[in-house]
Amino acid sequence: IGDKGVARLAEALVDNTQVRQLWLRGCNVGDPGAKALASCLEQNMTIVDLFLANNSVGNAGLVAISDALESSNLTLVSLEMDNNRVGEPGLDALTRALEKNTSVLVASSTTIPLTIPESSRRSRPR
Repeated sequence: IGDKGVARLAEALVDNTQVRQLWLRGCNVGDPGAKALASCLEQNMTIVDLFLANNSVGNAGLVAISDALESSNLTLVSLEMDNNRVGEPGLDALTRALEKNTSVLVASSTTIPLTIPESSRRSRPR
């Protein structure tokens, strides 16, 4: 669906209270789409799982998502970023966000393994 489609979807999800999982694997999402999703996550407190594997998200996109997780979103519990174009700057931002946001229980990236300390974990909301 690409960045434009994801931006439209993210805009529609801002006030949506029904969608809990967002599967966007292999949807040609890049940094603009990830930034749109980050903006959505700042306001949407219903989405708990975000799957963005096999896209083209780079550091700027992951930094934006990480900023949303660090500043306002406490409902996301899993973030899948495998097989994207993320490097150390993006992963550093995510690591900082995960140190402050203890709601995320699972974060994956095949670029560099991520570990969430056991002391930061809490039970998954239902």
